[in-house]
Amino acid sequence: MKATEAGCYRGRLAGDMTHWTRLLLSFAARTAERNLARLERLAEIHAHWERATAGLRSHSLVHRLVPWVLTRPAFTVRDALAGIGSGTFASVNTAVGRLASLGIVEPAGAPGRERLFIAPDVIGLFDATRNTVSSP
Repeated sequence: MKATEAGCYRGRLAGDMTHWTRLLLSFAARTAERNLARLERLAEIHAHWERATAGLRSHSLVHRLVPWVLTRPAFTVRDALAGIGSGTFASVNTAVGRLASLGIVEPAGAPGRERLFIAPDVIGLFDATRNTVSSP
């Protein structure tokens, strides 16, 4: 019998919720630790992106896109235009192209106006098959 089944069994039959409570708290602690590790990794990714874009003009839309892409790692140029709230389709498209040339984002769809771009470093933090956050 697995520990989860044993704790559940004891909780139902004997009214002893200690094991069940410990199990649930251990799940919460593990989730919290992984999320804290993700936050640390996101901060590292953001710092890396800031360094990679430091040489660009200070008023470049790239600087507005960098923090936005951290929160929206799969997007179209139209999404980015709406998300940062400034620029034209052409200027945001150019900025996204610059992010792609720096390896920050990559195209994930067929070419065209509604092409999907992704930030694989960010997506990898939440993708169970590519998760780069190690378990404690």
